[in-house]
Amino acid sequence: MKKILILLLLMVSTNVSAEWTKFGDTSDYSDTTYIDRQSIQKTGDKLKIWVLTDFKEIQSLPVANSPLYLSQVVYQEIDCQERTIKQIELVYFSGNMRSGTPVLLISQDEILRSSQGGAPSFISPGSKGEVIYKIACNKK
Repeated sequence: MKKILILLLLMVSTNVSAEWTKFGDTSDYSDTTYIDRQSIQKTGDKLKIWVLTDFKEIQSLPVANSPLYLSQVVYQEIDCQERTIKQIELVYFSGNMRSGTPVLLISQDEILRSSQGGAPSFISPGSKGEVIYKIACNKK
């Protein structure tokens, strides 16, 4: 029941005010990534932002019985000073651009229990994370 409530809240919060700004395609054009600039919430050197990845072909996670999806929305926390990024919540959708049915929610609690433990990771040069970092933290 708690997962359903969180999922519904995420759907409302990512759908109502989201204005997705495209910032890049992968080199093979297999996906396109967008950010919601209006969702940026800054506290000191850290900020939180919604990121949408839209896939051209059906995807699945590398686990047994993974649901199929065409888009994912990730709530991320970026530390502009430390140059790190961590995932807070993930929602996978059966259709493109958050359409269709939400097929999987990975909550902050589940991320904290995972092998990475919700720890931030350093942003790699040339990665999508670096592009998000530069846009969100106003870096050049």
